[in-house]
Amino acid sequence: MDAATRTAALARLEAVFARVAAAQAPGFFRALEGLDLALHGRAGFERSARVLQMPVRPSFGDLIHVDDDPGFVTSTLERLMPASPRSDRGQFDARLAFVAGPRGPALVRGHTYHSSSKRELAAHLPLIA
Repeated sequence: MDAATRTAALARLEAVFARVAAAQAPGFFRALEGLDLALHGRAGFERSARVLQMPVRPSFGDLIHVDDDPGFVTSTLERLMPASPRSDRGQFDARLAFVAGPRGPALVRGHTYHSSSKRELAAHLPLIA
C-alpha cells in the first residue's frame, strides 16, 4: 500500500475510533480495544491489552501491536517471560521478535515453548534475524 493510501486509511480508522470511543460508556468493548491496539502502538497497548490470569500480565498476542516502541516490547518480554507458564508461551509468534527490535530474535529464541510453537519459530525467526 502506498503512503498516501495508508495515511488516508489510518485517518478514517482514527475517526471511527474517536466516534465510537466518545459514544461508549466507561470502559472499551473488545472490538474498540482491538482498534486501539492496531492504531496506537504502546499507548493503545497500555489502555487496551487483554489481561490474563493473576498475577496480572498482558497478553503476548496484544504485544505484537506495539510497533512504535521496541524498547518497551523488549523490557516487557524480559520481565514477563521468565515468570510466564509454558502454556502462555504458546501464544508467541515471530512478530514479537520483529517488534522487539535488534535484541528481539535472541530474546525469543532464549525461551522454551510448546512443540508447535517451536516449529513455527524455527521457520520464521531466520527470516527476521
